[in-house]
Amino acid sequence: MEAPPRLFAICSWGNACTYWLTKLLNAHPEIFCVHNVKGQWARHTGADRIDDLDYLRIVGTQGAVYRLAGDVHGVARESIPGLRAEFGDRFRCASLVRHPVPRVRSHMTLAATAGFNSYNVDYRRLEGSLDEPLKRLLKGEERLFFAHVMELVNSVSEEKALGPVYALERLSSDSGNIEELVAHLSNAELSFPAALLDWDWRDPVNRHASDRSAGVPETIFASLPGWQQEAFGALLGPHARRLYEDLGYDLSFL
Repeated sequence: MEAPPRLFAICSWGNACTYWLTKLLNAHPEIFCVHNVKGQWARHTGADRIDDLDYLRIVGTQGAVYRLAGDVHGVARESIPGLRAEFGDRFRCASLVRHPVPRVRSHMTLAATAGFNSYNVDYRRLEGSLDEPLKRLLKGEERLFFAHVMELVNSVSEEKALGPVYALERLSSDSGNIEELVAHLSNAELSFPAALLDWDWRDPVNRHASDRSAGVPETIFASLPGWQQEAFGALLGPHARRLYEDLGYDLSFL
């Protein structure tokens, strides 16, 4: 089968309700969307990961009867230029973010459960990148992993350079933002009428949060250990901070 006329990738390093967004996009009858099938295949079979070009070709073939097919959370930012070169205007990308404070907490909670050593993190490089005060503050695997997570937070600068960045909180509260995302991914060939949202789309579930009641970022930040509060403020880059603020996130309490 021929691939569909349009392909997409939504980049995210996770902990931003990516499964929720996958379900949302699949609510459209002309969109075929998968969630990091490449990663799940490697995890459950032990096979090597296929490259993102082959992966998106497979996703496109599976979605051949749809007008738009793509992936959430399975394509690396570094692959986007190559995908654009291969597919041209048939391919669009976007990124999904969440307020950095609850997102960091979610990632740290998930890592603590899975084990900090289960991630492919170069702790030696991380330690060497820190200035002396932060080196003294961030000793040990857990604390160096926090520095790794803050690098992910700062990668919003790279995400912005690739294409539009969408805030989870806006997508999950205003169907107009969903319409805008679908129009971007489809080059304005598809719309997303609010009538398609016949499920409780305004309540995205974060599978990694142990306490959903304390969802206010300022409250979450106050509950973090002191060393995390100090490191958060020191490691959040100024350009990344401006981009998050431009997306409407309040970071005044940091």
